Amino acid sequence: MTATTKDLIRQTALTLFDENGVSSTSVAQIRTQAGVSNGSFFHAYKNRDALCADLFLTSLHSYHAALLHRLPDTAAEGLAALLTAHLDWVTTSGAQGRFLFEHARSEWLSTIRTEQETENAKLAQHIETWRAPLIAAGDLHPMSGPMFFAQLIGPAQIYCRAWLSGRSTEDPRAAASALITCAQRVLLLNSAD
Repeated sequence: MTATTKDLIRQTALTLFDENGVSSTSVAQIRTQAGVSNGSFFHAYKNRDALCADLFLTSLHSYHAALLHRLPDTAAEGLAALLTAHLDWVTTSGAQGRFLFEHARSEWLSTIRTEQETENAKLAQHIETWRAPLIAAGDLHPMSGPMFFAQLIGPAQIYCRAWLSGRSTEDPRAAASALITCAQRVLLLNSAD
């Protein structure tokens, strides 16, 4: 099984899941659209749930890489960079973003719980490495990593989910300035009111 075949299956499934929904897309549809044999599909993936799990981890890795790309040293610029990266990835990743944030299902997430926790721990460690000196310098409020991430990304994620689901038509990046200002007011120790 070549990486190209696996990538083709993954990309085809992502497109079909986005168009029809995960539960409405069969392995046969994926195979036919991708132009791969039954044997090739099942050599790559045990079943549709295994494919979904792989798509989730691939999407999660892409999202985390985008968050950590070029993280500035200063607190205010770092918060802005993290929020901007989140908004950019969600709005430009297309089907991958909708899959990661809208289509996750517990029945296949449970099979990759350890891998998901490992990936999340890597992100948390990178952000903590960035945050620790800024907390020590009195630039950022001291709080747990999960609380920091919830305060930083939580409001933007709620806004993005409305856009991903079609409940809102406004591009989330249009709210970047307001979201950044709010995050900085909450997270910067000496933020201007």
